[in-house]
Amino acid sequence: MSAAAQPSPSPSLRVPAFVGGVPNHLDFAPSIVFVVLYGLLFIPVISRLCWKQTRIGILWATVPWMMESLSLNVLRALVARSNVVPGSAEWIDNLNGADTYCQVAFSIGYIAMATDCCLLFRCLLVNTTLEDRERGSVDKPEERAMYRRYTGWFVMLYWTGSVPGMIAGGLHNTAFIKQKAADMVFALRYVSSIMTLLVMLIFITLLRLARRRIPHIDTRGVDFITTVMAILCFIPVYRLSVIHNTTSSFEPYPPDYKVYPPGNLSNLKDKVCFYIFHTVPEFLTIAILVSADLRRILNTGPWGDYRANDKKGIPVLRRDGLLPMNETGEESPEFRHVDSRDEKSVENEKDLEAGSDSSSRFGSTIERLSYSERLKKAGSRVPGLRPYRWLFKKCRG
Repeated sequence: MSAAAQPSPSPSLRVPAFVGGVPNHLDFAPSIVFVVLYGLLFIPVISRLCWKQTRIGILWATVPWMMESLSLNVLRALVARSNVVPGSAEWIDNLNGADTYCQVAFSIGYIAMATDCCLLFRCLLVNTTLEDRERGSVDKPEERAMYRRYTGWFVMLYWTGSVPGMIAGGLHNTAFIKQKAADMVFALRYVSSIMTLLVMLIFITLLRLARRRIPHIDTRGVDFITTVMAILCFIPVYRLSVIHNTTSSFEPYPPDYKVYPPGNLSNLKDKVCFYIFHTVPEFLTIAILVSADLRRILNTGPWGDYRANDKKGIPVLRRDGLLPMNETGEESPEFRHVDSRDEKSVENEKDLEAGSDSSSRFGSTIERLSYSERLKKAGSRVPGLRPYRWLFKKCRG
């Protein structure tokens, strides 16, 4: 929005203030500091990728957001040291583009890291359903499927916070010329922050309940995820404490960029609070996730629990992130074979192979034949089963 496109000053036109304020001379030093800090985080990320035993690929949102935060702080530093005359049309156009990008990024970045924590929790839950003689656990396929399904639904709950946040960030420029758009931004930012904080608190509650009630769960991993989530909760709490501030359509861009009216969130005190309660928790969360040995803490593989079902095999329980050794001294396969037939079918097959006189599933005694021959004979003789031969073939496993 250029200066020519702005309406005449109107005290009745009030828009939500920018979270983090307008990038100005106060942002230059902290932005440079965080550029350096985020750049240093590439060291543990690259080292994890280079070392096979700690390689992890489950942080599908945290690592991209780390790169995004780096570019975000570079942008704020560049705008803060721009040589364009404050209050000019070019200065306002540059700030409009930067502010739109910043508001969208600030509203969804921490939510993306929360979804990664949910996927990490899924690894811990699935591990409790795996068979292991040392700890005395048996295979629980039904519980495993339930945990995978519920964690997938829980990740989708975070969209109730991220989608309103993205819409509100995109509407910020329109809010400066339309009061209706400004009111919508105001409401959407509250919806985003409240829903995200609510989902986070529910997730932390589930973590504590799981630590007490689910047998064989790794308490160290649960405590790790709880700590990360507790740090992230500072961000929505801070946002809820400042998004009530409003300003006029002209106040974000005063000619003298060193003087900002109250409620603009661009003064020194507002900037300090923003970096302490919004930027620092984001950085700490990213630093913890990319620096920690997640494979050892969560006892998982390089990609976590990424399969939707056990059709291609059941995961093998790891020890400190490593697969157990077999008799030859090599690592066991990551997945063990799973029989595609149900237990009743297997029992019927054993009875038939032993020459049992019990009735078959098709109502008559079948002579002792191989499994494939019985399927072929059943498909050809039983009325109505010929069109389903492909199903019998698929069930052969």
